[in-house]
Amino acid sequence: MPANEITNLKRHLAKWELEHLRLHAAELAERLERAERDRDYYMEILDDSWNDKMRLLQELEEYGAELGLDKNGSLSVTLPNVTASAEKPIDRMPTLIYLTDVQRAALSRILQEQGRQGGSIIAQIWPDGIRAALITDQEHDRIREVISPGKEHKFFKTAADDHADYLRNEVKKSEAA
Repeated sequence: MPANEITNLKRHLAKWELEHLRLHAAELAERLERAERDRDYYMEILDDSWNDKMRLLQELEEYGAELGLDKNGSLSVTLPNVTASAEKPIDRMPTLIYLTDVQRAALSRILQEQGRQGGSIIAQIWPDGIRAALITDQEHDRIREVISPGKEHKFFKTAADDHADYLRNEVKKSEAA
């Protein structure tokens, strides 16, 4: 092969290699920018979550709860013994509320996390929105024991199934009475 053809071939290979490296550098720069945006987004979520947890702990302390760590290093919360007013008992009758697409989208992160690791979603409903968090099955069991001591523990796949079971039990109670 003549020397000028070899020189031309080397020049074309060098151009091709340089173009390839430019494209690769641009792709890596784009991936880095995306990773930095994702990092900032998740750091903000983590920061908000941490602040929410600290506010909750502060509210619990103000309420009179005793906070501590158990032998496993998990946070332990002991609530003060509060009795309901004898005049007006708390109405614990559940209400089934269907989620709108907007609410479902807002809760999607928690719903996906529940699908991955199990647990239950606990929510506080306010006039201006809903605060929701994922809790472990053990925390769920402790709450259930406070609300419904000694009752059978059942698991449901949907809120509608749970509510239908509740209504069936209420009908059985009224028929027995």
